[in-house]
Amino acid sequence: GDNSPRGKSAGNQSGAVVVNHDGGRIEGNAWAVRLWGLGPRVQNSGVGSLISSAGIAIEYADDLGGSRIWNTDGATIRGGKTAIRLLGGGTITNGAGSTIEATGTTPGDCGAGGSCSIYVSPSSVLPHNTILENAGTIIGNVQLDLDPRSRNEITLVAGGRIVGDLTLGNGMLTLVGDAGTTQRFSQAVTGTTTYAGGITKNGAGTWILDTPLPLGRDLYENYPSLQVNAGTVQIGAGGNEGPGSLKDLYVYEGGRLVFDRSDDFVLT
Repeated sequence: GDNSPRGKSAGNQSGAVVVNHDGGRIEGNAWAVRLWGLGPRVQNSGVGSLISSAGIAIEYADDLGGSRIWNTDGATIRGGKTAIRLLGGGTITNGAGSTIEATGTTPGDCGAGGSCSIYVSPSSVLPHNTILENAGTIIGNVQLDLDPRSRNEITLVAGGRIVGDLTLGNGMLTLVGDAGTTQRFSQAVTGTTTYAGGITKNGAGTWILDTPLPLGRDLYENYPSLQVNAGTVQIGAGGNEGPGSLKDLYVYEGGRLVFDRSDDFVLT
Protein backbone atom coordinates (compact mmCIF):
# COMPACT_ATOMS: atom_id res chain seq x y z
CA GLY A 1 0.00 0.00 0.00
CA ASP A 2 0.91 3.67 0.10
CA ASN A 3 3.55 4.81 2.58
CA SER A 4 2.36 8.43 2.42
CA PRO A 5 2.79 10.45 5.62
CA ARG A 6 -0.70 11.13 6.94
CA GLY A 7 -2.37 12.64 9.97
CA LYS A 8 -1.20 15.39 12.30
CA SER A 9 2.14 13.74 12.94
CA ALA A 10 3.29 14.05 9.34
CA GLY A 11 1.40 15.03 6.21
CA ASN A 12 -0.88 17.73 7.62
CA GLN A 13 1.74 19.33 9.85
CA SER A 14 3.87 22.24 8.71
CA GLY A 15 7.53 21.30 8.53
CA ALA A 16 6.95 17.55 8.09
CA VAL A 17 10.16 15.64 7.36
CA VAL A 18 10.55 12.29 5.59
CA VAL A 19 14.02 10.69 5.68
CA ASN A 20 14.98 7.59 3.67
CA HIS A 21 18.60 6.46 3.61
CA ASP A 22 21.12 3.61 3.59
CA GLY A 23 19.26 1.49 1.04
CA GLY A 24 15.78 2.03 2.51
CA ARG A 25 12.69 1.74 0.32
CA ILE A 26 9.41 3.66 0.39
CA GLU A 27 7.02 2.24 -2.19
CA GLY A 28 3.38 2.88 -2.99
CA ASN A 29 0.65 2.61 -5.56
CA ALA A 30 -0.90 6.02 -6.30
CA TRP A 31 1.76 7.76 -4.20
CA ALA A 32 4.79 6.76 -2.19
CA VAL A 33 5.05 10.05 -0.25
CA ARG A 34 2.32 12.71 -0.14
CA LEU A 35 2.83 15.93 1.78
CA TRP A 36 0.81 18.91 2.99
CA GLY A 37 1.48 22.00 5.09
CA LEU A 38 4.16 24.67 4.97
CA GLY A 39 7.74 23.74 4.20
CA PRO A 40 7.76 19.90 4.16
CA ARG A 41 11.08 18.16 3.45
CA VAL A 42 12.08 14.86 1.90
CA GLN A 43 15.65 13.55 2.19
CA ASN A 44 16.44 10.48 0.08
CA SER A 45 20.10 9.50 0.22
CA GLY A 46 22.48 6.62 -0.29
CA VAL A 47 23.09 3.93 -2.89
CA GLY A 48 20.03 1.69 -3.20
CA SER A 49 17.70 4.11 -1.40
CA LEU A 50 14.43 4.25 -3.33
CA ILE A 51 11.18 6.19 -3.25
CA SER A 52 8.94 4.63 -5.88
CA SER A 53 5.30 4.54 -6.96
CA ALA A 54 3.27 3.28 -9.89
CA GLY A 55 1.74 6.77 -10.00
CA ILE A 56 3.47 9.74 -8.36
CA ALA A 57 6.49 9.00 -6.19
CA ILE A 58 6.51 12.29 -4.24
CA GLU A 59 3.68 14.82 -4.29
CA TYR A 60 3.44 18.08 -2.41
CA ALA A 61 -0.31 18.65 -2.55
CA ASP A 62 -0.51 22.04 -0.84
CA ASP A 63 0.13 25.53 -2.21
CA LEU A 64 1.62 27.08 0.94
CA GLY A 65 5.12 26.69 -0.53
CA GLY A 66 8.54 26.00 0.92
CA SER A 67 8.83 22.31 0.01
CA ARG A 68 12.38 20.92 -0.30
CA ILE A 69 13.49 17.58 -1.77
CA TRP A 70 17.03 16.20 -1.68
CA ASN A 71 17.98 13.12 -3.73
CA THR A 72 21.68 12.46 -3.18
CA ASP A 73 24.55 9.99 -2.94
CA GLY A 74 23.22 7.45 -5.43
CA ALA A 75 19.56 7.44 -4.39
CA THR A 76 16.58 7.09 -6.77
CA ILE A 77 13.12 8.64 -6.98
CA ARG A 78 10.95 6.82 -9.53
CA GLY A 79 7.34 7.32 -10.61
CA GLY A 80 5.28 5.46 -13.16
CA LYS A 81 3.60 8.73 -14.19
CA THR A 82 5.55 11.44 -12.38
CA ALA A 83 8.53 11.17 -10.07
CA ILE A 84 8.04 14.53 -8.31
CA ARG A 85 4.96 16.75 -8.47
CA LEU A 86 4.88 20.01 -6.55
CA LEU A 87 1.95 22.36 -6.23
CA GLY A 88 3.21 25.90 -6.08
CA GLY A 89 6.98 25.45 -6.35
CA GLY A 90 9.82 24.41 -4.07
CA THR A 91 13.47 23.38 -4.12
CA ILE A 92 14.77 20.13 -5.65
CA THR A 93 18.39 18.97 -5.46
CA ASN A 94 19.48 15.93 -7.49
CA GLY A 95 23.06 15.08 -6.59
CA ALA A 96 25.79 13.43 -8.63
CA GLY A 97 25.17 9.70 -9.10
CA SER A 98 21.49 10.02 -8.19
CA THR A 99 18.43 9.54 -10.42
CA ILE A 100 14.96 11.06 -10.70
CA GLU A 101 12.97 9.04 -13.20
CA ALA A 102 9.52 8.81 -14.77
CA THR A 103 8.97 5.41 -16.35
CA GLY A 104 5.78 6.44 -18.20
CA THR A 105 5.99 7.33 -21.88
CA THR A 106 2.86 9.48 -22.40
CA PRO A 107 3.92 12.60 -24.34
CA GLY A 108 2.61 16.12 -23.98
CA ASP A 109 1.82 18.66 -21.28
CA CYS A 110 2.28 17.24 -17.78
CA GLY A 111 -0.86 19.01 -16.60
CA ALA A 112 -2.86 17.31 -19.35
CA GLY A 113 -1.72 13.80 -18.52
CA GLY A 114 1.77 13.69 -20.01
CA SER A 115 4.51 11.81 -18.18
CA CYS A 116 7.14 13.96 -16.47
CA SER A 117 10.05 13.32 -14.15
CA ILE A 118 9.40 16.66 -12.43
CA TYR A 119 6.18 18.67 -12.71
CA VAL A 120 5.50 21.90 -10.84
CA SER A 121 1.87 22.81 -11.33
CA PRO A 122 0.54 26.37 -10.95
CA SER A 123 -0.69 27.46 -7.54
CA SER A 124 -4.30 28.54 -7.19
CA VAL A 125 -3.25 31.25 -4.73
CA LEU A 126 0.06 32.90 -5.63
CA PRO A 127 2.91 31.81 -7.88
CA HIS A 128 5.82 30.20 -6.07
CA ASN A 129 9.32 30.04 -7.49
CA THR A 130 11.07 26.74 -8.17
CA ILE A 131 14.77 26.09 -7.66
CA LEU A 132 16.22 22.98 -9.30
CA GLU A 133 19.86 21.87 -9.20
CA ASN A 134 20.87 18.82 -11.21
CA ALA A 135 24.24 17.11 -11.00
CA GLY A 136 22.83 13.60 -11.50
CA THR A 137 20.44 12.02 -13.99
CA ILE A 138 16.84 13.04 -14.63
CA ILE A 139 14.93 10.77 -17.00
CA GLY A 140 11.76 12.26 -18.43
CA ASN A 141 10.53 15.77 -19.17
CA VAL A 142 10.88 18.57 -16.62
CA GLN A 143 8.05 21.12 -16.61
CA LEU A 144 7.97 23.96 -14.10
CA ASP A 145 5.22 26.46 -13.26
CA LEU A 146 4.50 28.46 -16.43
CA ASP A 147 2.74 31.29 -14.58
CA PRO A 148 4.35 34.49 -15.98
CA ARG A 149 4.72 35.80 -12.42
CA SER A 150 6.92 32.88 -11.39
CA ARG A 151 10.71 33.22 -11.31
CA ASN A 152 12.36 29.81 -11.63
CA GLU A 153 16.06 29.10 -11.15
CA ILE A 154 17.75 26.07 -12.72
CA THR A 155 21.37 25.09 -12.11
CA LEU A 156 22.92 22.49 -14.41
CA VAL A 157 26.19 21.01 -13.17
CA ALA A 158 28.67 19.53 -15.66
CA GLY A 159 28.26 15.76 -15.75
CA GLY A 160 24.53 15.87 -15.01
CA ARG A 161 21.86 14.96 -17.59
CA ILE A 162 18.20 15.63 -18.24
CA VAL A 163 16.99 13.00 -20.71
CA GLY A 164 13.99 14.83 -22.07
CA ASP A 165 12.66 18.36 -22.48
CA LEU A 166 13.25 21.21 -20.04
CA THR A 167 10.38 23.70 -19.83
CA LEU A 168 11.04 26.23 -17.10
CA GLY A 169 8.87 29.21 -17.95
CA ASN A 170 10.28 32.49 -16.67
CA GLY A 171 13.66 32.28 -15.04
CA MET A 172 17.38 31.87 -15.19
CA LEU A 173 19.69 29.04 -16.18
CA THR A 174 23.00 28.77 -14.34
CA LEU A 175 25.70 26.54 -15.83
CA VAL A 176 28.41 25.28 -13.47
CA GLY A 177 31.57 23.30 -14.14
CA ASP A 178 34.85 22.85 -12.30
CA ALA A 179 38.24 23.44 -13.89
CA GLY A 180 39.06 20.78 -16.49
CA THR A 181 35.41 19.95 -17.32
CA THR A 182 33.85 20.45 -20.76
CA GLN A 183 30.10 20.05 -21.07
CA ARG A 184 27.89 20.24 -24.17
CA PHE A 185 24.45 21.65 -23.47
CA SER A 186 22.92 19.08 -25.85
CA GLN A 187 24.18 16.32 -23.55
CA ALA A 188 23.06 18.08 -20.36
CA VAL A 189 19.52 18.47 -21.78
CA THR A 190 18.85 16.01 -24.58
CA GLY A 191 15.47 17.44 -25.58
CA THR A 192 14.16 20.95 -26.18
CA THR A 193 14.81 23.75 -23.70
CA THR A 194 12.04 26.35 -23.51
CA TYR A 195 12.10 29.42 -21.29
CA ALA A 196 12.23 33.22 -21.11
CA GLY A 197 15.38 34.38 -19.39
CA GLY A 198 19.14 34.33 -19.62
CA ILE A 199 22.16 32.20 -18.79
CA THR A 200 24.77 32.70 -16.08
CA LYS A 201 28.03 30.75 -16.23
CA ASN A 202 29.93 30.00 -13.00
CA GLY A 203 32.99 27.82 -12.34
CA ALA A 204 36.28 27.48 -14.22
CA GLY A 205 35.11 24.77 -16.65
CA THR A 206 33.78 25.05 -20.22
CA TRP A 207 30.20 24.87 -21.44
CA ILE A 208 29.44 24.52 -25.16
CA LEU A 209 26.08 25.95 -26.23
CA ASP A 210 25.17 23.69 -29.15
CA THR A 211 21.37 23.87 -28.74
CA PRO A 212 19.11 26.62 -30.18
CA LEU A 213 18.44 28.33 -26.86
CA PRO A 214 16.10 31.36 -26.93
CA LEU A 215 18.65 33.75 -25.45
CA GLY A 216 17.29 36.75 -27.34
CA ARG A 217 14.05 36.62 -25.31
CA ASP A 218 15.12 38.11 -22.01
CA LEU A 219 12.48 38.45 -19.33
CA TYR A 220 14.33 41.05 -17.29
CA GLU A 221 14.85 44.61 -18.45
CA ASN A 222 18.52 45.67 -18.55
CA TYR A 223 19.66 42.15 -17.72
CA PRO A 224 21.99 40.29 -20.08
CA SER A 225 21.08 37.24 -22.12
CA LEU A 226 24.47 35.78 -21.18
CA GLN A 227 26.66 36.53 -18.18
CA VAL A 228 30.03 34.76 -17.91
CA ASN A 229 31.36 35.12 -14.36
CA ALA A 230 34.09 32.50 -14.72
CA GLY A 231 35.35 29.84 -17.12
CA THR A 232 34.46 29.58 -20.79
CA VAL A 233 31.23 29.66 -22.75
CA GLN A 234 31.57 28.46 -26.34
CA ILE A 235 28.75 29.25 -28.76
CA GLY A 236 28.50 26.60 -31.46
CA ALA A 237 30.53 23.49 -32.24
CA GLY A 238 31.88 24.22 -35.70
CA GLY A 239 28.59 24.41 -37.61
CA ASN A 240 25.44 26.44 -37.07
CA GLU A 241 24.60 24.86 -33.71
CA GLY A 242 23.59 26.87 -30.71
CA PRO A 243 21.86 30.23 -30.29
CA GLY A 244 22.03 32.47 -33.34
CA SER A 245 21.83 35.76 -31.47
CA LEU A 246 22.27 37.46 -28.11
CA LYS A 247 20.47 40.53 -26.86
CA ASP A 248 23.28 41.56 -24.57
CA LEU A 249 26.17 39.96 -22.72
CA TYR A 250 28.55 40.52 -19.83
CA VAL A 251 31.93 38.78 -19.60
CA TYR A 252 33.78 39.43 -16.36
CA GLU A 253 37.45 39.03 -15.52
CA GLY A 254 38.20 35.31 -15.49
CA GLY A 255 35.48 34.60 -18.03
CA ARG A 256 35.84 33.84 -21.75
CA LEU A 257 33.36 33.84 -24.63
CA VAL A 258 34.34 31.79 -27.70
CA PHE A 259 32.48 31.59 -31.03
CA ASP A 260 32.76 28.39 -33.07
CA ARG A 261 30.09 28.79 -35.73
CA SER A 262 30.29 28.53 -39.51
CA ASP A 263 27.69 31.28 -40.07
CA ASP A 264 27.02 34.85 -38.96
CA PHE A 265 26.16 35.59 -35.35
CA VAL A 266 23.92 38.52 -34.35
CA LEU A 267 24.53 40.60 -31.23
CA THR A 268 21.76 43.12 -30.58
